[in-house]
Amino acid sequence: MTPLGDLPQQSRGRILEGLLSRALPPGGRLVERPLAQELGVSRIPLREAMAQLVTQGVLVRERPRGGVRVREYGAEEARQVFELREALEVGAARVACQRATESDLLRLEVLCEEMKPHVGAYGSAEWAALDRTFHEALVAASHNERFTLHYGALLAETDALFYRHPARLRRPGLGRAEATRHMAEVREGHLALARVLRSRDADATEAAVRAHLQAAAASLVRSLVEYELRREEAPAPRRRNSKL
Repeated sequence: MTPLGDLPQQSRGRILEGLLSRALPPGGRLVERPLAQELGVSRIPLREAMAQLVTQGVLVRERPRGGVRVREYGAEEARQVFELREALEVGAARVACQRATESDLLRLEVLCEEMKPHVGAYGSAEWAALDRTFHEALVAASHNERFTLHYGALLAETDALFYRHPARLRRPGLGRAEATRHMAEVREGHLALARVLRSRDADATEAAVRAHLQAAAASLVRSLVEYELRREEAPAPRRRNSKL
């Protein structure tokens, strides 16, 4: 039997999985009763899990004691999420320079190798999972449970921004050659992170992590700004005259 104290944490994890799997769309409302049935938990631990995710910003409460929905992100919100993720991941990476084991380092290198055959498969679930797992492994190498706990929600948000938002928000018309080049650069960036972490040089590791995350953030925020501008410039829909 699952300990009662673990149920809110399990519910939180399942909701985050829903965000990553695209089951919960941006702006979608979470209805307690059917969601609790789907997760196989009572409404009390589910409510606690949702409250945690509201506090972390992944979910939004519509009004006091009102419904809860999945956050929709604009450019400014995306920038804030990436800034917080950068601060946390940089801190974890610096600690990992001291505490990472040989097993931790090998895991990062193996994940880079596993990404290689997926280069060019833009938007694939396998690529997204490997990208996420690499960064989770980097933070886990700090062997600090607090880093790992708080990083999970941030990674869910940034993964949702990259892999759940419609393609037109990010890289419209991305051809296979461009996609392959972009994914190869991401993989090379991961390899560089694995190598510099193995060197145990904390300053160089921090610089590499910052550069990697800032490049990703800049691309996404720029695309969201362009999308918001297109929406503002689009002509308003014409109203049809009603017949009396």
